[in-house]
Amino acid sequence: MKSLPLYLGLAFIAAAIAGAAVTFLLPSQPVANAQKATATVVQVEESETEPPPGPSPEEVRAQDEQDLIEILLAQINDTPAEISDDWIQEEFRHIRSEADLNKFFEDLIAEGQRYDGMYTAANESEGVVLSRNPQFYIFEARKFIYKIPADEHDLEKEAPGLLAMAVFRAWNLAVEAAAEDEEEGSSPMLPDDVRATYFSESLKALDVLTQLAMPEVIDEEEYQRRTPDSYREQKTRVREAAALDRRVQIEAGEAAVRDRYTGTVGFAGGQSAAPATTRLRQWRKTFNQHLLELGRLYVDAALAERISRRKQREYADHGFRVLAMVYRLSGSSGDALKIMRDSNRILRYNIWQMARVAHQNAKAAVKAGNAELADDEFFLAKQRYLEALSRLERSRKPTVLDEYTRLQADIQAWLTAKSSEPAGQG
Repeated sequence: MKSLPLYLGLAFIAAAIAGAAVTFLLPSQPVANAQKATATVVQVEESETEPPPGPSPEEVRAQDEQDLIEILLAQINDTPAEISDDWIQEEFRHIRSEADLNKFFEDLIAEGQRYDGMYTAANESEGVVLSRNPQFYIFEARKFIYKIPADEHDLEKEAPGLLAMAVFRAWNLAVEAAAEDEEEGSSPMLPDDVRATYFSESLKALDVLTQLAMPEVIDEEEYQRRTPDSYREQKTRVREAAALDRRVQIEAGEAAVRDRYTGTVGFAGGQSAAPATTRLRQWRKTFNQHLLELGRLYVDAALAERISRRKQREYADHGFRVLAMVYRLSGSSGDALKIMRDSNRILRYNIWQMARVAHQNAKAAVKAGNAELADDEFFLAKQRYLEALSRLERSRKPTVLDEYTRLQADIQAWLTAKSSEPAGQG
């Protein structure tokens, strides 16, 4: 029954009332004793030194810092300890499976083929012989990405086109190599360096575009808090693809290591497992970095959201859970913990506002005589206030505690009113 927790405070309130009543009903003491007690009190007050001062601002900040770390770690402990396909499905928004990743590359190769046709035609008309090396086109894209001053058109059209063209050309070479390979069942594969470079340079181009869109009068931090980032969705999609691409590689690499090196000191011909394990360690580090930046994107989206509180909380929730995973995978990431502070601040503010709304709804339901709704809203308000308090440092709790105390008083008044109603009413 939802309203059951509301009755738990009755025993404590009754005990307090009883104590006050006993004190009030005690017989008066003789006047002489009263005068003696007064003299003693005066003597003690005169002999006492001033009460010790409260904690300094530095001590309060230090205590709050300790409280906040404990709060964040407690919340991290409530999140999954290991990444899984289900976790990816839950936390990613665009590239949520290996099938999505394959589709991402298929679309990219198709875009590269389209741009390749235009680029080739334009250069052949001028008698330019084009290179077959995919890295050449990545180099050409970098000229636009790192150009000073940057040009918005080049970053939105030319740089992405050249990067996609590099992927397309690399894919063609992989197809040719697979066709020439006599090994049965050989399939083409995009080189790791081309994939990794595509992701890093695409994200860099989007970062520069974000800077170009930023009003000059606002610094970057203030911009993130006040202005929606029009490139954030693109960055999120590319970042998710980059993270999932690394995860697929890690899983394949771990399987290969198990097949080759399980139960052996080395591999045939004296080959050691060290290069493979070193590569896996680097891939895991890159994967964690992609997750960290993805979590940052979610938190930035929450900070920028000014219209929908629901969306703001969704972004903050996603950000916190992604960063909690980074913290777990990396063995306590200070960067992740730092960004989680913003996420926690957003979440606890929203939870606090939800508590206040539920409290107001409960009082309106009482006034309207809707007992069932009043019970539900009082129950929800109590839950939300307790949740908000669990996310607050002790120096920040008094305001919320004061509201929570008023809520408890309203709950007690509601219970008293309900219990006094004649049978068959309410």
